[in-house]
Amino acid sequence: MLPDVISEDEAQALLAPHLSKLAEVCAAGLPSWEALPPEQTMKQSKLSRATWISAAMAAKARELFDSEPGVDVCEKRGFLTLTFSGRLVVRFKKFSGRNLRTSGIQTLQRQAFESQQLSLDGLTVTTLVAGYLLDKLEQEYARLAIVCPFNGDNLWEINLQIPGAGDATVVPIGPKPTPLPAVVVESAHKKKTSEEQE
Repeated sequence: MLPDVISEDEAQALLAPHLSKLAEVCAAGLPSWEALPPEQTMKQSKLSRATWISAAMAAKARELFDSEPGVDVCEKRGFLTLTFSGRLVVRFKKFSGRNLRTSGIQTLQRQAFESQQLSLDGLTVTTLVAGYLLDKLEQEYARLAIVCPFNGDNLWEINLQIPGAGDATVVPIGPKPTPLPAVVVESAHKKKTSEEQE
């Protein structure tokens, strides 16, 4: 049975004033990881990196939303959530593929979150996941988005602008090369023929 969840349009309207900050939160982790000394990061596993990125995202969420009117920051259930207008609960995760699904241990709280069975103070809320998808080399963000999960699929998604994307400029490497002078090549046969005609 399909739960009574907020539609994509309603979520867009509720989250519109916060979308750029949500994108900042989703994009905060990877630069934080890359700022670490290489001798520290190259010895770590993908799980260690994901944990570091998650902690950086949580810190950024606290920084940007702690005093935001209409937004409650909560760190219960082992992870940070933001509740918007008492109707949308957002958590932050890494997406594991183009379908924007997440992975992890199927705990009861995760199942409740991803099957839209979470309630706050007796009220049913819509649960969302805001997250990031890395490129194939796992070096850059391929995508940032907010999804509405339901039983292993997503009912809808909202794409977020990757901060700084599209603002990049291409800078040439070194000065523009000077064109070489044209070289005329005459064959020995043609030169001999023209000398004979004289």
